[in-house]
Amino acid sequence: MSEVFSSVNHIIRKCLETLPHLNPEELLSYKIKTEVEEVEVYYRLYELSKEMIWSEELPKIFYQLYQENLEHVEKLLELYKKIFQGKKLFQSTFHP
Repeated sequence: MSEVFSSVNHIIRKCLETLPHLNPEELLSYKIKTEVEEVEVYYRLYELSKEMIWSEELPKIFYQLYQENLEHVEKLLELYKKIFQGKKLFQSTFHP
């Protein structure tokens, strides 16, 4: 079994074991956190792709993905605030 496959397998197993045991607040907080991480990755890829001479379309694609994920974060935060009024995001210790 390759090292990459083994690592991915471990992450998936950990997610499948942990996520069902999270309460709604923990689960929504986890989802928001992962969306924020995606936003950061896409923005960084957008910045890097502007520096490279690959294609003019590539930065546009990364920027679009960045914007879409940012919208997801905003909607999820609105939902969180509506459901868990006044509470800060739950800081999960779960990291796959």
